[in-house]
Amino acid sequence: MTDEDADRAEAIARVREQLSFLPGGVPGSLWSYNKDTLAEAIVDGEKRRSPAGVPLVKLGDRWYYNDPGDLLTFLKEYPGD
Repeated sequence: MTDEDADRAEAIARVREQLSFLPGGVPGSLWSYNKDTLAEAIVDGEKRRSPAGVPLVKLGDRWYYNDPGDLLTFLKEYPGD
């Protein structure tokens, strides 16, 4: 396993753990994912920042807040473009 693969696996494990702590659970628009594939999609997905500097991730055709340290907004749909 390369260092890059190990880093990716560690990131997926961290995100998977954070998914368990979401106060309202996984948003309905993401119910088609199981926890493992959702964690992988978050780690591997297209990323950018909102104009306010908040990290975002694209899942399917929608953008979601991607700051696992902020469980109140993590994986809430981003209302912008």
